[in-house]
Amino acid sequence: LKVMRLCKPTFLNTQPVPFSGMAQSSGQAPPAPSTSGNLPTLHDDDCAISGMLMLPQSFGDIFLGETFSCYISLTNISPVELNQMGLKVEVQTQLQRETLSDSSIPEAGSVRRFAPGQTLDRIIRYELKDLGIHILICSALYADSYGGGKYFRKFFKFQVQNPLSMKSKTHSLAAHNEILVETQLQNATSRPLFLESVSFIPSAQFDVEPLTNFDAAVIEAAPLECSESAAMGSNTDASSLPPVGLPAFGHMAYLKAGDTQQHMYRLRGKQPPWHLRTVAALGRMEVVWKAQMGESGHLQSNTVQRKLPTSAARAIEVNVLVAPQQVVVETPFEVSVSINNTTSRERSIALRFDSSPANTNAIVLDGASGRSLGTLKANSSQNATLNLIALEPGMHKIVGLQLVDSLADAPIDVGPLADLLVLEP
Repeated sequence: LKVMRLCKPTFLNTQPVPFSGMAQSSGQAPPAPSTSGNLPTLHDDDCAISGMLMLPQSFGDIFLGETFSCYISLTNISPVELNQMGLKVEVQTQLQRETLSDSSIPEAGSVRRFAPGQTLDRIIRYELKDLGIHILICSALYADSYGGGKYFRKFFKFQVQNPLSMKSKTHSLAAHNEILVETQLQNATSRPLFLESVSFIPSAQFDVEPLTNFDAAVIEAAPLECSESAAMGSNTDASSLPPVGLPAFGHMAYLKAGDTQQHMYRLRGKQPPWHLRTVAALGRMEVVWKAQMGESGHLQSNTVQRKLPTSAARAIEVNVLVAPQQVVVETPFEVSVSINNTTSRERSIALRFDSSPANTNAIVLDGASGRSLGTLKANSSQNATLNLIALEPGMHKIVGLQLVDSLADAPIDVGPLADLLVLEP
């Protein structure tokens, strides 16, 4: 029983030392190149990488996300005929044992008569989903000429490595019901990897928006400063030049060995913030990569988790929906907020603005300070618009908003809503 791994060939590497033998032996300087265009002819032996392909000389490295392929050949080397020959192939990982092929019973396709010299061949493919040591178990089951059942096994051990190191961290933007996910990809192999696609698969509670763009179309080509480009003149179209910064391997970005790449995604909650306070799982990173000779792999990270808020949920929460980033001094502007009742009881809510100098911070309410929002049902929300005006230029926080709850003894101070840049007219 023989097992051979099926993998891509590599280019044949040589170590050429091109030189002129006649000039070297006579001690003369090599002749100057001719201006007539008759340059020396280079042969395949003069190049480090030839056009010849070389079959793998070893088992090679195997990475997570690849499809492991092997060719298994079972040959009857005895001088007698065997009966009911079957082949069973399994793979054992640290977590499970899985059967890949089984022809050990007649219903599964066992060979009834296995003549001397006859072979039983199988091609096995298995997607690698676990790291660590894998054991390929090949079992041959047959009956001898006397009808006695016999079998033998062979074990082939190989190590599955991680091609990419993925580290993620999260940043919560509670005021906008958004979470930023920042992921660093590092090539953990000794060869370049071409990233065909990098994406984030969010959980059901979130929508995702990528903030990193590696599209070659957005990178303009730099002008070529050489005699050839000067000879082309003004007829050269910049759009026809190759993009700068990305390889000419389709539209895929690549990572050299040990290189890193940053990706960032913005997650927006599909539900109000108080419903997402207990949701820690955000989603998974998904990467499709290719190696030098076209070997492809598909990799998914572990679930990206975030730290849940440590503070207890307020009975009434206020979140900013729309707020300007900058305004002009003494010019009215609007801020839209969402007022959320996180309890299981109805509440009568009223809005008021504390206009004391200690709380206004140069931003005051434009209009009357008291306004009733009516009854807010349990686990519901209501939108409100605040008309404000800035009195002093500079960077200020919008503070002073208070909620008057019918079930509370004192007004609830909302705290800073947003930062605002106030400009002079």
